[in-house]
Amino acid sequence: MQRAFDLTSIRMTLRKGVANGLFTVEDLDTPSDGFRRNMAVDRKSFVGGYNGVQYRNPLRDDDGIYG
Repeated sequence: MQRAFDLTSIRMTLRKGVANGLFTVEDLDTPSDGFRRNMAVDRKSFVGGYNGVQYRNPLRDDDGIYG
């Protein structure tokens, strides 16, 4: 069985979207509004600190194909 979030399949899907003109690689450099909303946490809930999740464009890490 294949994992739900396999990075290779995610990159393939994103490459197909770029090839079909649905979006550009540069569009993926900016996190979505939903990602930003989910990362906006109340500091009172994390008294010891909260580092969150670092956003990154999966195609930028993809063997240098897209720059």
